Amino acid sequence: MKLLLLPGLDGTGTLFDRLIGCLPEHLSAVAVAYPPSLGAFDDYVSFVSQYIVNVGESMVLVAESFSGPIAVEVLRNPPDNLKGVVLVATFMQSPSPRLLALAGRLPHWLMRAFVGLALDSFCLNGNADDIAAKRIKDVVQSLSPELIKARLGILQSLPVDLPSLLTAGKLPLLFIKPLRDRLVARKYFSQIEQRLPGDCIASIDGPHFLLQCRPSQCADAIAAFIKRCV
Repeated sequence: MKLLLLPGLDGTGTLFDRLIGCLPEHLSAVAVAYPPSLGAFDDYVSFVSQYIVNVGESMVLVAESFSGPIAVEVLRNPPDNLKGVVLVATFMQSPSPRLLALAGRLPHWLMRAFVGLALDSFCLNGNADDIAAKRIKDVVQSLSPELIKARLGILQSLPVDLPSLLTAGKLPLLFIKPLRDRLVARKYFSQIEQRLPGDCIASIDGPHFLLQCRPSQCADAIAAFIKRCV
């Protein structure tokens, strides 16, 4: 079974190294990098759907944060070789509407400072080791302000019926929930939890960047899900 790893807001796919290193040998993984040319939400969905088709073999999506809504939208018309979806620290609606609205109004020269503050206060909040924290900050802050604003804008206009796709019953789902996430309000996690059986929810003590900060626990949860359901 192959895992297709969909990245968070950074879109680079370079922050999955620790997770990949913790996966059991029978699970291979490919980290996706989103082309900067992607614009609208539907462009991301089409890109991921076509990526799955092109790979050809059976696979499970692992969608982190920003990519969660994209993975769920793929469920509307899932490719035949998609066998399951793992959602990590994600949401079906804009996770922090006021914060995102503020970011959209900032001049470009302030974005780097804003992103650094948001990472420290909402996404890492003292629950990441120094190496992981530095790597995450370096990658996210390397993005252009234009790209950050464009992706944040996508999160403010997600399809309103996304939660209903979680109960369509077409494919098995796992939701990995970080217990120390300060970015996504609990009510947005609840939108996902209320639609899944209890054995399809894994709660892990960690921050929003859970795959980077708690890779071993996440790898165990993913492996157990695949063994049980896929």
